[in-house]
This record gives sequence, structure tokens and C-alpha cells, in this order.
Amino acid sequence: MLKYIYSHPSLPEIRGCPSALLALIDEFAAKQAFFISLGPDKAKKLSTLFADEKPKVVVELGTYVGYSAIMFADAMRQAAGG
Repeated sequence: MLKYIYSHPSLPEIRGCPSALLALIDEFAAKQAFFISLGPDKAKKLSTLFADEKPKVVVELGTYVGYSAIMFADAMRQAAGG
């Protein structure tokens, strides 16, 4: 996945943009048979939950590629107003 991301033509636009990075991970996951990821559907539901509840702390136990950690951090930042 890292090689895929670093060789992607839109890498300059992805830097500093968590949602673009997550979309690229989703793109990679769609091409791989056994790649497990939170995915855009669950991510949207969780982002809505974060926006509604505005948590100050989130604990994630375990990680595979960091998709949910990136999504959680971005959702918390957005819920807090930036």
C-alpha cells in the first residue's frame, strides 16, 4: 500500500489532506483481494457520530494500516471546528 501511495500521481495533493489519503487507501483496497479496511461506508457513519457527539478522547485498540486512526483524528478535528 505504501508503494502504491508514494507512486500515485496525486501524491502532492494527498499530503496534508486526510480525506484524500483515505480515498486513496479505499482505491487500493478495492484492487486487493484480501485487504481489510474500515472503508468509506463505515467511515461516513463514524464521522457522523463524531460530529454529533464531539468526543474529546478516542481509544483505538489495534491497527492494521492506520485507516481508522487517520479517520478518527480527522473527524475529531472537524468536530472541534478545525
